[in-house]
Amino acid sequence: MIRDADFALVQSRFLLSDYLTEENFSAKIDSLFSRVFSNKEKKPLLVVFPELTGLWIPILTNLFKRPGNREQTSDRINQIVQNPALAGIIFKNITRSPVKAFLSFIKGQRFSFVFYGNWKESYRIWITPFLKAAVRYNTYVCPGSIFVPPIDREVLQGLFAVSKGIYNTSLLINPKGKVVGVSRKVNITKDEKKLGIRGGRVEDLFPFSTEIGKVGILICLDGFYDSLAARMDNFGCEVVIQPSANPKKWKQEPRRDAEQTQEEEWLSSGIGKLVQGRESIVYALNPMSVSSVFGHADEGLSNAWVNSSLADSVYSMDSADSGYEGLLSIAENYDKEEIIYGRF
Repeated sequence: MIRDADFALVQSRFLLSDYLTEENFSAKIDSLFSRVFSNKEKKPLLVVFPELTGLWIPILTNLFKRPGNREQTSDRINQIVQNPALAGIIFKNITRSPVKAFLSFIKGQRFSFVFYGNWKESYRIWITPFLKAAVRYNTYVCPGSIFVPPIDREVLQGLFAVSKGIYNTSLLINPKGKVVGVSRKVNITKDEKKLGIRGGRVEDLFPFSTEIGKVGILICLDGFYDSLAARMDNFGCEVVIQPSANPKKWKQEPRRDAEQTQEEEWLSSGIGKLVQGRESIVYALNPMSVSSVFGHADEGLSNAWVNSSLADSVYSMDSADSGYEGLLSIAENYDKEEIIYGRF
């Protein structure tokens, strides 16, 4: 049974400056958590972030990890700030690792070498501030996602990669700072395929037992697949999190033949729709990114849902006039940073 508790969706806006140094990224995460817990009336037991919060960490740290003094590193940062073109950044990564780039391309893995080459450092930079925040604020945290290989830890080896494949990876951290479960995106986009990202295995998707209840993660596009929602439901999932990043215009049609805008598709056909009528899933949380880095801009309204067929026993509906069945709360702006609260 789901525990009564507050939750918070962080509609985060990351900028290039937030990824230029480890200190910058940590400061950004700290500031977001400070905002979440600045509301004295809310004490979230679950805080969720959008997809790809760690996307740019391996791309940039690969450039800055080379030997050199502080002045040389500062020069490289200034060059990127003055010419923030993604194509140029990728090219610099290729020229710094030409052999790895060649091998990656002939194996059909495209740019995955950028993410594998320094995955351990990138993962540490990404996960550390979230681990600390989970402990400091005594809360569960879904930190969004990052491109990394499957990871394990062993006494003698320490942290190590199980394979060289790169996956869009999310996870859940408990209030003691432990990772309680990992989820890898199964249905990847065309852009992810171009980067050499691999799709995860359906059989690896299942919910995690927590103090809140059973919590599962379906990353972005996975949250549009009925079969994956059904799988989570069959495993007894009570809260499903869908960390998302939508790179298309929120108010425009996503395709030439589309009859709905991007917004209408997300809200009428997304995770909120898929959880209705389920046996176990009660809540769905969809934090969305509004980040803008290297001309790659995300738009979206973070949203939270309840399975209305179970609402009488777990929640008193007060937003039935929203036009979307089960919609509990939604962001006000699709291109601005916000914190959206709710309660189980």
